[in-house]
Amino acid sequence: MKDDRLEKKFDEYFDGVNISNDIIADAKASISPKRKILPKIMKFASIAASIVLVFAVAIAVMIRIDLSGLVPDNGMASGGNTQGTPPDDAPGGAPPSGASPFELYTDSDLVQSYQSAYSISSLNSSLKFIENLAYSYNSTVETCNAGYKDGKLALVTAEVSILSGFNRDETTVFVEFTDEKVIYSGLADYYDGKVYNYYDAQYYLTKTTAQNGEPEFKLYISYRGVKYYFSVRSTDIRAYGKYLNLVTKK
Repeated sequence: MKDDRLEKKFDEYFDGVNISNDIIADAKASISPKRKILPKIMKFASIAASIVLVFAVAIAVMIRIDLSGLVPDNGMASGGNTQGTPPDDAPGGAPPSGASPFELYTDSDLVQSYQSAYSISSLNSSLKFIENLAYSYNSTVETCNAGYKDGKLALVTAEVSILSGFNRDETTVFVEFTDEKVIYSGLADYYDGKVYNYYDAQYYLTKTTAQNGEPEFKLYISYRGVKYYFSVRSTDIRAYGKYLNLVTKK
């Protein structure tokens, strides 16, 4: 129940109390800084939060960039070769690591047959140059053999000697009739040579030194679907040129 008399006493007390201006000033001073400090705290808190946010975004971007390097690139993004392998017709194109660019075969895959150099062109017209060398007065052809793979002519070999002035050429000849990527195991390094052009034909040439100290040239040329390999040992540094001429002669 409300006590009117008590309430009147309290009102009379507060009406009779004169609060000093100094006290009021002190009260304002004590309250005012608190109001000023609070906005500053909020301001610094806002800046700190912004800095934390920037660092968080930067770290996220760095992690994303780092992980992107672990994803295999299939070439689709840049419009590149999706197979990740060089074209078949690219000279000197390196095969994938650990893989061979060729399907190799050896003597064990062949059925050998001795052939007469004087009639070797009966096997294939591209062998006519060997026959011509056999009939030539300044050259001889020895150990002419034909190798058959799966019943088809695959490889013809011959040893050729040519006397030209004071120079004598000793040449091992290989003529191959297999598919482009199917080659005899001993001929793979012929493709390591530098690439040159001879009229409308392209050939590979490697210059080395034979055991007797004479220059040796490994020549490979593919012409009209037939592959020709020549290991030429001669003091004539241009000796291989005559074989280019013999192969492409029309």
